[in-house]
Amino acid sequence: MANLTTRFVQTAPPGKHGDGDGTGLMLVVQPAGSRSFVQRLTVHRKVVDIGLGSARWVTLAEARKAARENQRLARRGGDPRALRAGRHVPTCKEASDKAISIHADGWRDGGKSENQ
Repeated sequence: MANLTTRFVQTAPPGKHGDGDGTGLMLVVQPAGSRSFVQRLTVHRKVVDIGLGSARWVTLAEARKAARENQRLARRGGDPRALRAGRHVPTCKEASDKAISIHADGWRDGGKSENQ
């Protein structure tokens, strides 16, 4: 699969056109002519498509940079969609550590009941 070029982004026919750089970046051209960048990647073992913006407002270089950043974050266990929404999705370890710290005071010591 060939890499996208700025000229091809402007003149591509309708369909999905991959960048071929391994980040899952695609140019999606609608039949009416609108063009947008979309990235397909795996987040938490689920394949998702993430919109990176209209090709009218986002350059190919900007889309590639965003795709690389998203891919790095997803490989470390993060969720690029949550980051864009301004919220942090905790990892399993972060969530369990927080749950333990919240509830530890109410747990019995060592699994022994107070009556034993």
